[in-house]
Amino acid sequence: SVILVNPTSREFRLLPESCIPPPPPLHNPSSDYALVDFPFIKRQGFGYDHKIDDYKVVRIWSYVTQEFGWEMSVRVEVCTLKTDCWREINTNLIEIPILEGDFDCATYFNGFFCWWAPGIDGENKVILAFHFSDEAFQTIQLPYTFSIWDGFTRILSVLGESLVLFDYPQVVNYVDVWVMDEFCIDGPWSKILIIGPLEGIERPLVFWKKDELLMGDITGQVVSYNLDTKQISNYLPFYDISKKWSLEIYVKSLLS
Repeated sequence: SVILVNPTSREFRLLPESCIPPPPPLHNPSSDYALVDFPFIKRQGFGYDHKIDDYKVVRIWSYVTQEFGWEMSVRVEVCTLKTDCWREINTNLIEIPILEGDFDCATYFNGFFCWWAPGIDGENKVILAFHFSDEAFQTIQLPYTFSIWDGFTRILSVLGESLVLFDYPQVVNYVDVWVMDEFCIDGPWSKILIIGPLEGIERPLVFWKKDELLMGDITGQVVSYNLDTKQISNYLPFYDISKKWSLEIYVKSLLS
């Protein structure tokens, strides 16, 4: 089930059941038993469609299918809040090996929802972006200096009107901040900032002000790092922040 929560009005909304039925049981020729394989949600995202002035939820399902030689098949559905129903959309997503990483490897930006994904060649990672108005997917290349073999971790975020990439080593003693051009989803990347040296930090999380970055420390607590003073100025009342958590900044709205 998908539940949407409005932090301003403190209301929640339960979305209807999926329109994508589970596949029939699969039979393994080497076994006397049927393999019952239900689809599972690979990724989902929430965003705004400016053309129809409404919000949408996109959900990507993945499951094993005989049609593609016992490989993973992908189906995508979209729920528009005003209609309150799911509908399946046609995509080219079967051609894109998709979606790995934790929940902090995704973000909403300027009409798109973006996820981490390996490239088609398996050698380079890309950003998979879903456009809520066009209901279409596209891939965005990462900075050319990035390598899947360098052991660095990358996190997607937003700063003002720009898509942001945090890039940092396994031992987080510094964080490189890359941004994409403000009004172009496939524009060039620029490294604008190196944050550090850092001690006791597990990972960056999200900018909550222009000069304040929330980060998780090695104890699981959320701290606020000031870019001007280069000091940790606030400890927030959140604990046990694991890699399965993500933080998002929301804009107040009374829309329910």
